[in-house]
Amino acid sequence: MSPVLELPSAFQSAHVGEQFACTLAGNNELLAFDNSKAVSGVRISAEMQSPSNPNGQVLTFEDDTAVDAEVSPGPGESLQKIVRLDLKEEGNHILAVTVTYTENTLAAGEDGKQTSLGARVRTFRKLYQFVAQQLLSVRTKAGELPSKSDTGKYVLEAQLENLADGTVCLEVSTIGLFF
Repeated sequence: MSPVLELPSAFQSAHVGEQFACTLAGNNELLAFDNSKAVSGVRISAEMQSPSNPNGQVLTFEDDTAVDAEVSPGPGESLQKIVRLDLKEEGNHILAVTVTYTENTLAAGEDGKQTSLGARVRTFRKLYQFVAQQLLSVRTKAGELPSKSDTGKYVLEAQLENLADGTVCLEVSTIGLFF
C-alpha cells in the first residue's frame, strides 16, 4: 500500500444543495512475484468536517453493509469505496480519509510454505479541503399594485443572481394567485 491518496488539489466548484461524491481507492502496489511482503486487513474510513461540525461526521460508503469491513486485496488489486454527502451549508469543508492496513514480512520456511516473520499495522491520513458556496442569491420584494377598486392586487418580485463561475439553467413557472 502506498501513502499516496490522490484527489485534485482544487475542486472545480462545490455548491450548497449539491451532492459531494468521490471514489476512494487503496491500491496494493506490491509486485505479484514479490513473496517477501503481503498486505492484509485494509480498512478505509472517511469523515467530513464542516463549519457546523468541526469534529467531523463519519461518512458511510454506498456499497458497505459493514462499516469496519477489512479486505485483503492481492498484489496489483485495489479496494474502492464511493462516498456521498449532501452539502447543506456554506463554508470550508475538509474531507479526512484514513487508510489502515497490516504489512506482513514473509519468508519461505523449510517446508516451502510462507511464514510470517512479523507484522506492522500502518496508518496514513490525508486531508482535502474545499469551500462550498451558494449557487444562487435570491432577493424578493412585495408590493401593492395601484388599483381603482377596493380589491388590492399585489406583485412579488424575485431577483436571482448567479454566483457560480459558469452558466446556470433555470426552469421558471409563473403562479397567479387571485383573492
